[in-house]
Amino acid sequence: MKRYGLIGRPLGHSFSAGYFAAKFRREGITGCDYALYELPSIEALPELLGAQPELQGFNVTMERADCQPAVQAAFEAAGWALDGQVHKEKLYYPAETPLVSALLEVYRDATGDNAPPKCIGGGTYAKMLPNVVAFGPLFAGDPVTEHQPDECIDLERLVQNAQIIANAIVKLANLPLE
Repeated sequence: MKRYGLIGRPLGHSFSAGYFAAKFRREGITGCDYALYELPSIEALPELLGAQPELQGFNVTMERADCQPAVQAAFEAAGWALDGQVHKEKLYYPAETPLVSALLEVYRDATGDNAPPKCIGGGTYAKMLPNVVAFGPLFAGDPVTEHQPDECIDLERLVQNAQIIANAIVKLANLPLE
C-alpha cells in the first residue's frame, strides 16, 4: 500500500486524513491512504521513515527553516532521492485576531455553530494578499464536492452562504483600520 501523510505538531486541527480518504474513494484510487504523523520534533523524521517504508510523500506543517536540513538528511539516510519540492509560505491567523474573530462572529450568529474554526492547508487564493483568509462555503455535514467533476452546492446553502458573506463584508467594513 502506498502511504502519504501530514507531519508536524500539533495535528489535532487537521482534517486532511478524512479529506484524502474521501478523495481516494471518490476517484476510485485504491492501494493508497493518507495518515497524520504527529512528530515531537523534526528530529523524529528518520524514525518515522524507518517505521513506514511504504511512505511515498508527505506534507509538512513546520517552518521550512526549522525542518529543511533535517528532512534532507533523513531522505539521504533512507536512500531517497529528492526529485522535487514545493514550498508555500504558511497562512495562519489565530482565532483571536480581529479579522478571524469578526468572521467567526458572523458565521456563528448565522448558523449557531460554535465549533472551533478549521484550518486548511491547501493552496488558497488568500495567500496572494496580505491580511486575508479563506472563508466558507462548506458547512459541517454537507457533501464535499469542491474541485470535483459536477461540483455543486445546494441552493439553500448558496443563499445562506451569500447572506453570511454579505454580513461579513459589513462587519469587516466597520472594523477599525490598523
